[in-house]
Amino acid sequence: KTSLQQLPNLSIAQDSTGQLFQGLRGQSMGKSMASSSGSGVLNRDQFFNVKNPMSNRQSNSIAEEIHTGLQCASYGGPHSEAEYSELIYWQDFPSDATFTSSYYNPHERTKYLTFEMDGSGWNNIRLGFENMILLAHSMGRTLVIPPKRQIAHGMPDIHGSKIISFDDFYDIKAINAKQNGLNIISMEDFLERESVSGNLKSMTTGEVIYPPNNQVDWNNQRLEPLLSYIRIISRTFNWNPKDCVLAFSAKGTDDQHLFSMMADVLIEKDGRPFPDYSEFQGKPVNVDGPTQERLREVLAGRRNICMYDSKMHAANNVVHFKAEENEERLILPFYAFMFWEDWRQQLFAMRFVRDNLVYNDAIFCLAARMVNTIRDYVR
Repeated sequence: KTSLQQLPNLSIAQDSTGQLFQGLRGQSMGKSMASSSGSGVLNRDQFFNVKNPMSNRQSNSIAEEIHTGLQCASYGGPHSEAEYSELIYWQDFPSDATFTSSYYNPHERTKYLTFEMDGSGWNNIRLGFENMILLAHSMGRTLVIPPKRQIAHGMPDIHGSKIISFDDFYDIKAINAKQNGLNIISMEDFLERESVSGNLKSMTTGEVIYPPNNQVDWNNQRLEPLLSYIRIISRTFNWNPKDCVLAFSAKGTDDQHLFSMMADVLIEKDGRPFPDYSEFQGKPVNVDGPTQERLREVLAGRRNICMYDSKMHAANNVVHFKAEENEERLILPFYAFMFWEDWRQQLFAMRFVRDNLVYNDAIFCLAARMVNTIRDYVR
């Protein structure tokens, strides 16, 4: 139900002082980046108010926008910036690096999110990873990267190896170092830190469970024993994105009021029929619009909320997301499944994916050489 026209794209907007700034202008599931004034774009103060709601710091300078360039000299070119600059769509907003979830607490025991790499091709794996990294940030959990393995269709890395992981595509270390409130580790590190040391217990019996044969390196190996172990020591979810929207309440609010809001929509309390996604095509709700209006829009025909709340957070040290061939696979755009009551976090999530989940320089420089070769040929 999502068309290319609904995906977020960049627009140049002009604020009241006449200064130009970059914004996300959007039709992602009807999410426009429109201001409450109805002008169609966020004003300067709204767009740059991207700080952690827990922080009083504000971003007041247009100079904080920094375009992040490619470095192609080490990857065989192109050597002229003019030959690759058109590929750069991402930006660096330093203020985004300080944005943390209300669940993030660096002083409590570390909580983890583990997941299984989808068994299909790269595009579905990529979609799943976008969901996982935003879930980890939103839940205040350390993200555990699955072991390397061969993916469907035999896609090789730049060295010709078909045994790959996410750090063959993205600069995971840079993302990890940059973003407050998001820590990323390997499965091997996770097992060494928590499993071998006896910190993980069965969710049903409370018995300490160790990994199969105390093995920690599972790269390019049969993963069924490891996954069976992870499912025993973790909380798994049966969230079906076709049936429900995953909602995160705003800081300082109770965890149940979104259910009450949903109930009002279901019983058509205000006299309006239950919303259909087609109702919002060409008429998106403002990104900072009333919570109930934004919720109506993202439901897109679904009648349930999947809720992550404070009790769930406190009770589960490890949560795990499966990737079996069923309806629980999270291989859809994150903005079609996740809903943040705090519209600033919704906007942050879009920028985070745009500006951080960027293919590494080797891939983009190769793409630039291909574009230039095709242009030279047609000339």
